[in-house]
Amino acid sequence: MRERDAEGKPVPDWLADAFAVGRRFREVGAKINVLEAEVKTLQANYFEVDFRVEECVRALRKARNILLEDAPYERCECLGKVPGCHICLGRQWISASRYRRPSHLRPRG
Repeated sequence: MRERDAEGKPVPDWLADAFAVGRRFREVGAKINVLEAEVKTLQANYFEVDFRVEECVRALRKARNILLEDAPYERCECLGKVPGCHICLGRQWISASRYRRPSHLRPRG
């Protein structure tokens, strides 16, 4: 299976491993959604048990968001031709969180 970026564009072979990890990040994020639903079910069905359900849900959501925001999102515009690229930091791909930042707010390498 050829790996694709978040917009569905095929990525070059040399970036396939990074984007395969990104796909796994999204799969784990989906599993976290299931865990969140299970925690809420515990709260609904076992209300006499005292546990910090809201804290659990917040922690799960935070973990999911970190995975989704830090996974490889798109190939960098530099195409690996700009040594020390301040956008991708030499990785040739950018995360979702970097992708959404205006270019003037992106960290400089």
